[in-house]
Amino acid sequence: GGMGKTSFDPKSYLSDPNRFPVGIWTSPEVAYIGLTKKKAEESGYSAVEGVAKYSETTRGRVSRSSGMLKLVVDEGERDLPVIGVSIFGEDACELVHYGMELVQSRRPLRCVLEASHAAVTYHELYKVAAVNIDENIDFSIQLRSTFPLDVLRLAKEKFIQATGKSGTVSSHHDLTGVRITFEDAEEIARELSLMRPAEDFETGGPSLSYAEFFEFLRQLKGGNTARGITEEMMFKAM
Repeated sequence: GGMGKTSFDPKSYLSDPNRFPVGIWTSPEVAYIGLTKKKAEESGYSAVEGVAKYSETTRGRVSRSSGMLKLVVDEGERDLPVIGVSIFGEDACELVHYGMELVQSRRPLRCVLEASHAAVTYHELYKVAAVNIDENIDFSIQLRSTFPLDVLRLAKEKFIQATGKSGTVSSHHDLTGVRITFEDAEEIARELSLMRPAEDFETGGPSLSYAEFFEFLRQLKGGNTARGITEEMMFKAM
């Protein structure tokens, strides 16, 4: 029949980590599907892991349950597809089935953030882990939906060059507290074709952090002008 070519022996089962979810009915339960961050990196993925503790969910606080969920995505792809889920805690063997759908369909991280679950449920763990990823990756989901990855990487490279730290930055975390002049930000925006050569020339404005620089680029892409962005920043600082 149709099942003739499907193998269910342990070796075949373990050869494809996305094929089935695994549940271990211990106390507390353990369940997983797909790749861990370590295995993903060994397989050549640019993996990022988000962690959510049961205590960070409404149900977890009410029940005082302990445990955690780990969500792994491929940062090398623009839409950050989910490639692994691991859960340790109450109802893990039930919760992993939502993870199965995410991994087998390679759902973008945005889908996890936008999903709505009936309260009060441990499925909130997925959203907490997704937020954890979005807050710590090099380029947020919002930026990735605005610019192609190659543009974002080029903008990052130019920001680093403007700081004079070329060759010393291995992660965007190394840029915490580092700022560039508004004039440098404008020049980079022109090089990326987000401003016309003479547009708002020498507008002037406050120095920009790494996050503020990318927000500046995002607003330019959305149709705002450098002068308008400067005025808005000045207003917020009052």
